[in-house]
This record gives sequence, structure tokens and C-alpha cells, in this order.
Amino acid sequence: MNVKYNFEKKIALVTGGSRGIGAEIVKQLSLAGCQVFFTYNSSKAKADELVEECQKYKGQVRSYYCDLSKLDSIDRLYDLLQKEGNIDYLINNAGITKDNPLYKLNTEDFLSVLQINLVASIYLCKKFIRQLLVTKGSIINISSVAGMTGTAGQTNYASSKGGVIAFSKSLSKELGRSGVRVNTIAPGYIQTDMTLNFSKEQVKQICKSISLNRFGVTEEVAKTALFLLSSESSYITGQTIIVDGGLI
Repeated sequence: MNVKYNFEKKIALVTGGSRGIGAEIVKQLSLAGCQVFFTYNSSKAKADELVEECQKYKGQVRSYYCDLSKLDSIDRLYDLLQKEGNIDYLINNAGITKDNPLYKLNTEDFLSVLQINLVASIYLCKKFIRQLLVTKGSIINISSVAGMTGTAGQTNYASSKGGVIAFSKSLSKELGRSGVRVNTIAPGYIQTDMTLNFSKEQVKQICKSISLNRFGVTEEVAKTALFLLSSESSYITGQTIIVDGGLI
């Protein structure tokens, strides 16, 4: 992996960093010299593997358990990281899906998706804003094209991801004069654990609706994140960058 950015002496926090898009963002930031803290919930083994992998190229990476469905767990994470210095970058990546038509969705499945995908992102921004104001840092919230177009069977997921976009735009207006930038990335179909259960026929049909005729890979989203965190995007804030291969 060739990384053209230099994030030495910078500190980043990535939620849901043990796998998928989050893990790739952790790796890319680490390769660029950034000190990276990332959270995991159920994937301690994968978190340990990622830390070990990054240490092979002398990456400064540490993992922290955090249950994003509980605000007090986020409070504990904040208290731990306060001792490490002010963060420069906050990447709210963690997300879950619990799909079903609305009439079949139970209350717990609806609320848990909103809690982890949207409420936790808002609360993390609230907790770390003062640090980011000191560092003139940057926030990236990972949304989804589902939050822009809607998806049948994903009313809870689409609502949460649409909320992420609206929240990010509003927060960017609050923080812009202070030099803190807030942007959103909306991936389309990316090869992650969330798409592993698709059948070959489903993948074939989905690819017909994508201009590039393929699913994206996590590195393509991570490189977009690094660009948005870098000084090369210094005049970009309040924007949603779509990474979907031209989804029709």
C-alpha cells in the first residue's frame, strides 16, 4: 500500500476499527505515521490481529473495547483517551444493520441501529469537540448511499445514515469558524462482512446497477478518508463524498 500523506504527530480515533472499512482506515492512517486508537465490541481477536499487523511496520496503534449502544461506555473510553492527549481526527465508522420490512421490525432492532449508527456518532462528537477545537482537527462520519436514496427493508438503517448526513452538515456550520472540518463519506456496495452473505446471483444483479460493474474495496473508502483528513482538502467541509462506483 502506498500512502502519500504524512500524519506524523497526529492522533486519530476510529470507531468500529477492527474490521472492514474501519480496519482499512486504521491501517492507512498508521502507515502514514498517525497514532491511531480504535474501538471494537465483539471482535477482540480481529482487533488484536490488526494491532499486531500494524506493529510489523512500527505503527502506533491501540485498541479499546467500547459498547457504542451505551453512553456510559463512551464516557469510559473518553476518560481513558484523555490521558493520551488531544485527538486530531475523529472517524465515526462503527455501524450495524438489522434488516426487515418496517412492519416486521421489532422496537429493539429499530432503536439499536439508530443508537449505534447515529446517536453514538453524535455523542462522540459532543465528547471530543473541545479536543478538536484545540487541535483544529477534522471529523469524518461514515454514512451510506442508503441514507440518501433509501433502501427497502432498511428503514432503520437508512434513517440512521440519513441522520448522520444531516447531523454532519449542521455540525460543520457550528464548527467551521473554529477551523474544525466535518465531512461525511457515503459508501455504496463495498466488500465487507456486511456483503459476505450475498449470493453470487445477488452480486451479479447488484453489479448491473453499478456503472463500474463491481463492488468497491475497503481501501478505496479509506483513501477517500485520508484525503478528507489531509491538508489537501483544507477547503472542504459539510460535504458528503459518495464512493459507490456510480450506483444507478
